[in-house]
Amino acid sequence: MSFVVTRDDWIALVQRVDAIEAAQDALAVIDFSALTTTDSDSNTMIKAHAYLAATDGFVHVKGVSTTDSQTIKGYVGADNNPESNGNQVQGVSSNIGGAFELSMSFSVAEGEYFEITSTVGGALSIFWRSAITLSAPADQD
Repeated sequence: MSFVVTRDDWIALVQRVDAIEAAQDALAVIDFSALTTTDSDSNTMIKAHAYLAATDGFVHVKGVSTTDSQTIKGYVGADNNPESNGNQVQGVSSNIGGAFELSMSFSVAEGEYFEITSTVGGALSIFWRSAITLSAPADQD
């Protein structure tokens, strides 16, 4: 069995290969850095504080509920008061008593602000993961 490849077919194939290589190069930039629990001033990130994302990334939050109806909420906005002026993008709550872990994650774009509110009675940890080389968010409060 034989087949003939026309010049146009060959050009189309080369263009597809070039597009695939460009996509692979773009994906190679995504690093998904290590997690940090500190802001750009090396302070532990805490609830009820706005943080400015220096890069695209993800916020991961975990807390320990100690009673019924405790919540963790995440907000993202264009100014340094995302809880009031932004949008709630994620929220979790306990619906049974006792100590158990609540967790949530959401994305934040470069230049956006994020804030975590919480009523959990136990430990609360806020983590940041940059989509490229680690760049801790800046505290805005």
